[in-house]
Amino acid sequence: MKKIIAAILCLCLLMGTCVMGVSAAEKVYSLTMGVHKYSVNNTVSDGAGIASVTYVRQKDGSTGSANRLYDIEKGEKFTVTTALKEGQEAYYAFLGWIDMDGVIISHDYTIEVTMDSSKAVFAVYTECADRYVVSYGYSGTGKVSASSDRVSYPGTDCISVLKGASVTFKFTPAKGCYAVYVKVDGQKVSMLGYSLRSLKTAVTDGKIKDVFSAIINYVKFLLGKEATYTIENVQADCTFEVGFMKPYFS
Repeated sequence: MKKIIAAILCLCLLMGTCVMGVSAAEKVYSLTMGVHKYSVNNTVSDGAGIASVTYVRQKDGSTGSANRLYDIEKGEKFTVTTALKEGQEAYYAFLGWIDMDGVIISHDYTIEVTMDSSKAVFAVYTECADRYVVSYGYSGTGKVSASSDRVSYPGTDCISVLKGASVTFKFTPAKGCYAVYVKVDGQKVSMLGYSLRSLKTAVTDGKIKDVFSAIINYVKFLLGKEATYTIENVQADCTFEVGFMKPYFS
């Protein structure tokens, strides 16, 4: 009889352990959230800088914007919402939500996620198609910067420019150096010709200030000081390059 009771107790203990194991397993679900962005040069990158993803935990009404939530109970529901950050509306459009397999699951800005397994949901945005990528760089010793309506690719020498817009480059030789060439799309351009065109436009428009600016810009170029070059009416991806060098007689 004692052996039977012992066996029953062992069986109960084993069943209790199994139930605890199942219960614990039900609380290991995780929810991953984020933003992906597709740029006009077909690259895909993290989009945390352009849009946000926030959640509401329906169980207790708590909210947040964490990239990942752990230990979620089976059956829990979350309301997940995405929105572009201020000032990004002209540059990106919302495509939809994708899961961890890259499958589109919704085109709505707000979705409901029911946790019957670990899940991942990513809001996908694409850069507006009427924008182009302008790459810039230099050889020798100096620096080049670009001015546009928005720097699109932080950490790279590329910017995004609206179709038909202009982009202005500032280039500064190191001390003792001069800019010996300027290239657009790999072809050398004449700073004298560029300055004369700018001067003609300023005179035609009657903009006295721009007349002096065109003259001063060319003088700075000749003296090895900071000068500028503007690419007007961008209609395609393009490149800009400046070559810096010390004079042979120095």
